[in-house]
Formats: sequence, C-alpha cells, structure tokens
Amino acid sequence: MQEAGFSISFQIIDSQGRQCQITMRDENRDNWKEVLKTRAQVLDAIGAVAPQQVAPPQQAQLTGPRAVPPQQDGEHEDFEADTIFRGVSDRTGEPTFKIRGGRYKQHGVTVWPEVLPALGIDPETLHNGPNPISGLRVRALLGPNKEGQIVAKKIVGRAA
Repeated sequence: MQEAGFSISFQIIDSQGRQCQITMRDENRDNWKEVLKTRAQVLDAIGAVAPQQVAPPQQAQLTGPRAVPPQQDGEHEDFEADTIFRGVSDRTGEPTFKIRGGRYKQHGVTVWPEVLPALGIDPETLHNGPNPISGLRVRALLGPNKEGQIVAKKIVGRAA
C-alpha cells in the first residue's frame, strides 16, 4: 500500500449529536483543496456539523472547532499559541508551519497544513514569516527525541 501524500482528520457532530472523527487521504499532495470540497459534500450528505474556517489576513479569528478530547496524562501538552510561523521546506519547496507560544516561543511546534483548518485557520491566508494570533490553545503530541527526552512532536488540534 502506498503511503498517502497527505491526510486530513477532523471532528464532527453527526445528526444524532454524537462526536465522530473522520480522516480523508489522497495519494497526491496537491489535491488537498479538492479533498476539502469533498469534505463539505460528505458533511452535507450525512447531515453533520463541522467547524467553520475563518482566517482574516492580519489576525487569525478562531471560531467553531471543538476541542480535542482529553487524553491520558503525559501524552499531550496544551499551551496558548501566539504566533504561527510559515516557512518553506528546503527539501520539497512546500510550505511549513510552526506554532509558537508558551515554552515553545523560540522554536515552535510543527503543525501540518491539514491540521490548520481544524484550528480555524486557512493556510492560504498566512504569509511567510510570523503571523500573530490570539485566543488559541493548542494540543501538542508528546514523544521522545533522539536523546530520549519527552518533547512536543506536533500539534494535533485545539485544546479545551
């Protein structure tokens, strides 16, 4: 099986009020905009509600996304984000994103483009360099680095 070029996971509330997670994948990384359109069609078909995506150019306005459910202690760390830094990968030329804030103010924590909509942020509105944000608590997945220290590996969603 070939690894997906990208995936997007999001939480919904179905027509019966249950919270569910849906993951959509595509082999071609460039198809992510089409997958977002398909996402909207799927939500309409099943009568589900999804988070709104709003992101004005200067300050990301956060609306709608539900918080990630609580996890076991030590697996995740929540922190207040104050900046999303957009860069460009030297290897692929694709945009890269890091969220900075709390004790991760200097280096930031990686956030994948497909996670940004779940945070209420449209990646297309972000310019290269720092983009200030406010009112966003994020949840970072923790794991060991090469030295065995537990560090934030990536942003997995919005915190409560």
